[in-house]
Amino acid sequence: MTKELHHILRDRQTLVILLLMPLVQVLLFGYALRTDIRDLRIAVVDPTPDVLTWRLRSRLAATTRFHVVNVSPTTNVIEGLFQRREADVAVVLPTSFAERVGRGDTAQVLLISDASDPNTGTTIQVYVRSVLSDFERELGSARQGTSAVVIGVASRMRFNPTLESANLFVPGLIALVLTLVSALMTAISLSREKERHPGISYAYGRPLGPHPSLLSVLERRLDEALGGTARTPQDRADVTVLLVGRGSTDPDANAEVYKAARLLWEGRGYAGVETAFVSLAAPDVPSGLDRCARLGAKRIVVLPYFLFTGILPDRVRQQTEGWAAAHPEVEVWSADVIGPEPELLDLVMERYEEAVKGDLRMNCDSCVYRIALPGFEDKVGLPQQPHFHPDDDGHDHHHGHHHHGGHAHAH
Repeated sequence: MTKELHHILRDRQTLVILLLMPLVQVLLFGYALRTDIRDLRIAVVDPTPDVLTWRLRSRLAATTRFHVVNVSPTTNVIEGLFQRREADVAVVLPTSFAERVGRGDTAQVLLISDASDPNTGTTIQVYVRSVLSDFERELGSARQGTSAVVIGVASRMRFNPTLESANLFVPGLIALVLTLVSALMTAISLSREKERHPGISYAYGRPLGPHPSLLSVLERRLDEALGGTARTPQDRADVTVLLVGRGSTDPDANAEVYKAARLLWEGRGYAGVETAFVSLAAPDVPSGLDRCARLGAKRIVVLPYFLFTGILPDRVRQQTEGWAAAHPEVEVWSADVIGPEPELLDLVMERYEEAVKGDLRMNCDSCVYRIALPGFEDKVGLPQQPHFHPDDDGHDHHHGHHHHGGHAHAH
């Protein structure tokens, strides 16, 4: 024992590990990693509001676990809230709640929770039952010996009523396995076909990018979000657009979103076009909206830079609605995704033909001397003239390049 103690004291690195590691683990597992469920979104169905139902709703909202997101007189809204993932649990109160309690009748309360995750669904019900039990005891103590207060609680589990964990894990495992198998089989098939046919070749086409056709569809989505009331630059002067991209760890991919935002702003009359990302990159959607508000925006349209609907566009809309609810002084609209449009079909075919022909040209889709961009239509087909930077007196520079459209320009 003495020998080992001398060795530990002599080896400072081992001593630090022996003392520091258990301390870090206690702090980490005891305080940092929590299994508590907080900020649960709760919807309340109160068909006949009265003093007691108001007190119960206040009791639920006062806890650190619940956030009341909806109060409705009917159960019609519950299904939509669960489908849009805007509520985790619903509390359905009976009619004439105060009268039932006053007569000493059982006030039957229905709890409806999302049990797609069985453990979370069960825990949520326990939390709500605890609040109801405390409220029942509080009412009972206030009656001072009269008939007891009884609040009955019935439970209903949505999406997974049997609480089978397989219903939660198996769909995700299927998706994961199919994704891995698909990627693996694609690589195997390409390698096998290349061995069978030595002359086979693969061509990669250019991305769609901020092509004018794509920008025109984005402009259309903005007009639709505004109800068709802002179609001229004069009408758009007080409209700020927040273009929201997916977000990436690739700076060049993020820069493409900024480029699209700038091109969308040029010549269309919007007060400004800011940029945000919903994943992996900053700024996020709330931060982008904060920036628009700090810049003085009173009318904001959040425009998702996505081809189709999915989890991330839905997240953009949810974050937008949350920010708008907290900032009622700002008008906020959510535009639709780009979606399948004829312009995109033509653009995809254009990229396909370029790849087949080996036409690897530079990106001139947004060149004002080749494409009729809003506000620069008169420059199409003209040779570019030297331009001057306002901050550089007498500075001009040229570097020419040629387009397949048959014109050249320098800048």
